[in-house]
Amino acid sequence: MNNTVNSENKSNVFQGRFRRSFVKRMVDQLKDWNNRRQAIQQLNQMSDNFLKDIGIERYQISDLVNQKGTFAAFPISHNKAVKKPATEIKRAA
Repeated sequence: MNNTVNSENKSNVFQGRFRRSFVKRMVDQLKDWNNRRQAIQQLNQMSDNFLKDIGIERYQISDLVNQKGTFAAFPISHNKAVKKPATEIKRAA
């Protein structure tokens, strides 16, 4: 009987962990989707000249954002490009 209880507990623990893991993956996917959606929206609100300055064309926005990790190269905050401090620019050169 004790053996049956232990196997049932292990099964319940596994199922609980699986459910939490599944829910966490779903939440993470929703967050990723929302971040991509917001990035596309912000980039589409920018002028063609500004997009040209950061090196992309309007037709590339969706493709760039939906490639994992690519849109992180375009830091955007409230429709303005984030300026790097001068020290970071010097290091990059």
